Amino acid sequence: RNKLTWDTPFLSWNGFVASLSNTDEGAGTKLSFQLLDAEEKDFLFKRFLDDIKRSEEEDRRRTQEERIQASFAQREFYRESLVRLAHEGKILPCSSYSVLESVLKEEGSFDKLHQHDSDRPKELFEEFVNDWNELYRRDRLFLSEIVRKRAEKSQGGHSNIKDETTTYETFRQLLLEEASSDDAYQRVQRIIEDSANPVSSAQLYFNELRQSSNGSRRRISQLANQGGEESSEDEGEIAEDE
Repeated sequence: RNKLTWDTPFLSWNGFVASLSNTDEGAGTKLSFQLLDAEEKDFLFKRFLDDIKRSEEEDRRRTQEERIQASFAQREFYRESLVRLAHEGKILPCSSYSVLESVLKEEGSFDKLHQHDSDRPKELFEEFVNDWNELYRRDRLFLSEIVRKRAEKSQGGHSNIKDETTTYETFRQLLLEEASSDDAYQRVQRIIEDSANPVSSAQLYFNELRQSSNGSRRRISQLANQGGEESSEDEGEIAEDE
């Protein structure tokens, strides 16, 4: 069997017998074959080749599955690293691969993925931040309207949601209080408790407002809206308190 594969040049009985060496083993094999008639020889030989073919196909299938599983595991390991870096504040929805490449290269998951496909780390990173940025921009537009309404009410003695002394816990509570309908309340709650994003949009927007209130001009929203649609009303609303 070691001499036979599905791709061997002889796929006939005579070709196989001709390939046998003149050693004692080869001679003994030829002698045993002489005890079979032609029909039996063909039948046994074809069945043996079918067994080899099935075995080779199974080996190829198993190898392919192992490669796919390994590739999937590498991607998941890398994504877990991206999520952790996002939790640590090292990755934002506006982050670029070129700026963070040196940070990413320190991750063990980067090397494993890069060895398999040198372009894959960048592709997965950009997919990660683009999806996150799209969700954040949508949530931010909704949250900014609530913040605008609360800011207007603050003129009448209500707590100012953009006060630099406001904690994130207070910020979340004020968002829920300001939600004007059941649908809005549920959406605010979903945004606050969101587990689909590495960091909730409520937390990101709170950080942005704190940055703005401290006089920073490099806001998440400015970077997140590059190349996209501007949300002019809430941009102006944030800027006016700076």
